[in-house]
This record gives sequence, C-alpha cells and structure tokens, in this order.
Amino acid sequence: MGGVMTDRELLDKAARAAGADQLAEAGLTTNIKLDMRGAFDAGEKGHPQKIMRQLGASYEVAEPHPIADVWLFFGCTNLPDPLPLYLSRMK
Repeated sequence: MGGVMTDRELLDKAARAAGADQLAEAGLTTNIKLDMRGAFDAGEKGHPQKIMRQLGASYEVAEPHPIADVWLFFGCTNLPDPLPLYLSRMK
C-alpha cells in the first residue's frame, strides 16, 4: 500500500473519475474541492478523507493535489447543506 500505482490501477482510477464526472453532469452526484488551508483555519485538523467521513459524505474517487493544498472528491453524495466554507462544488 502507498506504493507506485500500476498502469492498470491508474486506468481504473481514471475510469472511475470519468464515470463520477458523468454522474455529476447528470445532477446525480457532486464533485467537491476541499481546501486544506481553509479546513485547518476552520479547526479541522484531520486528514481530508477523514473530514469527509465525519461530515457523512460519500465519494467515488479522492485525488490529492498537494501543490495547491486541495483534495478533489469525485462522485460525492450525502453532503451537508450548507457546505462548510472550505468545501466548494466543482463545475
């Protein structure tokens, strides 16, 4: 675990993300960006995936983007309303 992904694993992940995008476009799910700095400022000190679980949200794919201090969550359901300020819907 935590090692380099094989080509097959990368293709599977891309396929899941593409499927999540299609569901979001149909309005069945939402793609979310979690701003790690914003979460920290709001008092959230946990891992982004743990934060999403604590909010009761489900998702298909999670992608870290550390250079931008964000995580992208694709195929999200069961999101809180309203969203915390550190979460935003992606278009």
